[in-house]
Amino acid sequence: TRALVKVAISGGAMLEGAFHSHIRKAVQAGATKEELQHIAFLALPTIGFPSMMALLSWIDDIFEPKD
Repeated sequence: TRALVKVAISGGAMLEGAFHSHIRKAVQAGATKEELQHIAFLALPTIGFPSMMALLSWIDDIFEPKD
């Protein structure tokens, strides 16, 4: 729960580096990609569509393989 709250706080503040860090920590604590995406979806009314899409892309940064 603490890891997910930190993801939400850093995402709401649009702090990309902190968001990436907290995503990695949440994954280590057992969070799934879908749970993390749900945080971004819940943020939509507060932060707006463009910011929500940025959060989703930052989540993908962690889960998609690097070339």
